[in-house]
Amino acid sequence: MDNGFKELKNLFLYKTSDEISRRIYFENTYVMKKITLIFSIQEIFAVLFFYIQCKIEKLSLLSFSLIQASIGFGVNFGYFILSHTLMTKEKISPVLKKCIQIAYFMIVLIWGMYISYYHYVRGEQMNMFYLVVFGISSFVTLPQGTSFISVSLPFIIFYIILFNEDQARGITLLNYIGLAFICQLTSFMRYQLKIKQFSQMVKIENINALLGKESREDSMTGLRNRFALKDDLDCFKGKKVCVLMADIDFFKQFNDTFGHRVGDIVIKEIARTVKEVFEGEYCYRYGGDELMVIVPDATLVYMEDQVALWKKKISEIHIEGVGRKLSCSHGYAFGMVYNMKDLEKIHEEADIELYKAKENRSW
Repeated sequence: MDNGFKELKNLFLYKTSDEISRRIYFENTYVMKKITLIFSIQEIFAVLFFYIQCKIEKLSLLSFSLIQASIGFGVNFGYFILSHTLMTKEKISPVLKKCIQIAYFMIVLIWGMYISYYHYVRGEQMNMFYLVVFGISSFVTLPQGTSFISVSLPFIIFYIILFNEDQARGITLLNYIGLAFICQLTSFMRYQLKIKQFSQMVKIENINALLGKESREDSMTGLRNRFALKDDLDCFKGKKVCVLMADIDFFKQFNDTFGHRVGDIVIKEIARTVKEVFEGEYCYRYGGDELMVIVPDATLVYMEDQVALWKKKISEIHIEGVGRKLSCSHGYAFGMVYNMKDLEKIHEEADIELYKAKENRSW
């Protein structure tokens, strides 16, 4: 009983996140572009048909059918143009964009009512109003409030108009209510299904983003890992880059003397300084205590200044219980990158410079 009440409540009062609302809006914009284009083409043919009919039968060009077909074309083609110009601009307020959509619904509903009323008073079928409401409820995803205004309210207003005409004798009230209910339920259910669909999409995208981040990022330091290096290759192609290789001096002795917990802290602190000094560059934990930084379009002066700043920040690191100052050895090399082999060659040259720097270290 409680679950049934909850489902019913969600059907009429369900609230969604801003992200899902944004996706629903963009889907509506896409759908309405297609629908208004199709309707515009249809109304062009209707205008031509009624124009030829007026000429053959020598009727006035101000005939009802020709005028209404022209209005239908103008409204639909007008919205189609707006959807490709005004509605695509980010500077335009989302509220204004939604108001334009609602205004379009109101205009086509009034248009459909007028045509159907015209046919009703002449004892003819009044299909246009039903087609307009059915189209809105079936193809456009509307929140509950907007849905009621665009579906149920027009049915109520149109019935009042017909009742004032001849007490609505030309329609069967039960069938009319049934059709209104089906259209409204269709609109509500479409909204619910779209929310579920977009919610699942958002969850999957978040999971994929997390997995992608974990596959490219070292969990301890937050630096990129060596697997990310292949993905980043396109960022370096056609550019002169500097590859900086560095490792922590006597890291094994830190582990052996102070324990692995302190060793992890040392790596994290060194990585933190790398991110601070080389912010915006490509920083990697290449393996163990070995770090890599790739700087596109770098100059020798820039690298010397940044490395000097980095070493200064390392010297300022203080780890509780460790009486030794931290330091890193480094080496870097420059070269043009066109493929992975070029990058590997520059990496090897930077490694050679690193090993030369490590020869003069002492614990």
